[in-house]
Amino acid sequence: MANTNLTLDIVTLESARVLHNNLVFVRGIDRQYDDKFELGGQKGGNDVRIRLPDRFSVRTGEVMDTQDVTERSVTLTKGTMKGIDMSFTDLELTLDIDDFSRLKIQPAMKKLATMIDLDAMSMVKDINSQVGTAGTTPATALIYLQGLAKLADNSAPMDEQVKAVISPTANASIVDALKGLFQSSEDIREQYKRGKMGTALGFDFAKTQNIVNHTTGDHAGTILTKGASADGDATIDLDGYTNAAPTVKKGDIFTVASVNSLNPDNEQSTGNLQQFVVTADLTGSSNETLLVAISPTIRTTGVLKNVDAVPADGAAIVFLTGASAAVHPVNILHHRDAFAIAFTDLEVPNNAHMASKTTQDGITMRMIRNYEIINGKYLTRIDVHYGFKTIQQELACRLIG
Repeated sequence: MANTNLTLDIVTLESARVLHNNLVFVRGIDRQYDDKFELGGQKGGNDVRIRLPDRFSVRTGEVMDTQDVTERSVTLTKGTMKGIDMSFTDLELTLDIDDFSRLKIQPAMKKLATMIDLDAMSMVKDINSQVGTAGTTPATALIYLQGLAKLADNSAPMDEQVKAVISPTANASIVDALKGLFQSSEDIREQYKRGKMGTALGFDFAKTQNIVNHTTGDHAGTILTKGASADGDATIDLDGYTNAAPTVKKGDIFTVASVNSLNPDNEQSTGNLQQFVVTADLTGSSNETLLVAISPTIRTTGVLKNVDAVPADGAAIVFLTGASAAVHPVNILHHRDAFAIAFTDLEVPNNAHMASKTTQDGITMRMIRNYEIINGKYLTRIDVHYGFKTIQQELACRLIG
């Protein structure tokens, strides 16, 4: 039976439901900070300070050895407003909500969800751990298990919050490679009927077309460190480029010879070279060293130590993100706590013809409607406002293809 009057509250609730259901990456990351985020600043201002878990050293013996706890935090800043603008006629507002949703809400919210997910997926370039080969679609259990091993080496919790967000191409390849193997009957059914991996290999799989592509810098030459690094350095000097204007790009990943990563819990070497990610684009000139900003910070001492040695002078640098100026997709394997997003509690104006807002699983949406008398239409805007931040990069691993 048709509604005689689709209220704005009904439309807002349906829009929030559809938006939530169309988000992929954002649904799998931390959203616990939304209640501290209000546009007017009454709750948390423009920024939300997120405290990271403390780390401790372990005493051996009976004598107490009090340690100072180094408090770590990151700041999540709001700053992105996205919305969809549309108009409704009186006739359209008499539709059944299911028909109205199919004709208006679903296409609009699918587009909005796509752009929010794509925006948040830019965080994958903050991640320093990586498995896979540029130019080769990941299609074996081994490559995913190698990614899971990276997360385990970084002490990521091995629980139901470990996600694999992959491209449709990667999804097709892994479903075909592993179809029916070591799966529950329900997951096999979903593979067959919907082409979905479900839960497998330690991951809850999700498919999205919003995988970010990475374009590598220009790494021609025999790249070496120039000068030894020091404990606490967040930059490294690179030398040996042969091109006139060498570049590094944010998101490029490299290793340094003889610098292995440490497990943060047992403080033992993993036996694998530490992977560093470039945090800012940089262009140099011929025969010039590049002072490259990197993450993580080089630490060989204290509770935050992450490598077994500082880079020596003349150590070989190997970029893992493919050939110079190459483009490849970056799938992401991550625990929920690697990333956070917070949606703003938007204000509802008093002078609008109609206004409504709602929150669906931490995702807040506002809808404002005014009547346009000349053409007899209800002009409507739908708004979301949010900020996102990589919280613990060690809880994620890139899977390139």
